Order: sequence, then C-alpha cells, then structure tokens
Amino acid sequence: MFVHLHSHLIGSHSDCILLPEKTIAWAESAGVPAHAVTDHGCLTAVYPLYLASRGSAVRPIFGCEVYFDARAGEEDGGIQGLDRTHLVL
Repeated sequence: MFVHLHSHLIGSHSDCILLPEKTIAWAESAGVPAHAVTDHGCLTAVYPLYLASRGSAVRPIFGCEVYFDARAGEEDGGIQGLDRTHLVL
C-alpha cells in the first residue's frame, strides 16, 4: 500500500496547481487508500480536499509544510550554513 504523505495542491502555487477533485479521482482510480495535503505554510486546500473526498473511498490526511530559520539566535549565520529548513507536520 502506498500513501502520499507530502503533497501539494492549490495552496502551494509555486509547486503545484492540482485540484483536490482531480487528486482524489486519481487516488481512487489507482487504489490509493488515503492522500495527504501538506501545502507550504497554509491550510488553503484542507477544506476543498475534505469536500472532494466525501463519498470517496480515499481518506484525506491534513498537514502543513512549515519552515524554520536555522539561523535564529545564532551569530555565526546558522547551523552548518543552513538558511531555511522544511518540516512537514
């Protein structure tokens, strides 16, 4: 069984413009039991994904891809030269 746990939809315009309805339709046709949305710093696609998955066998998983600044509080410019790091919640 395969489930996408890091996926971008309409809320991450720079990475993806997939519509939740098309994503759920694809997942259902491929036999995928669940599909996650983890847009960049927003929850824009959560409700549309929920609505698209109603009546479908595909269960929605809601998350968010956030950033943190590894340089925060450090004078030397960061942890091993990292500027921003992604964290999927």
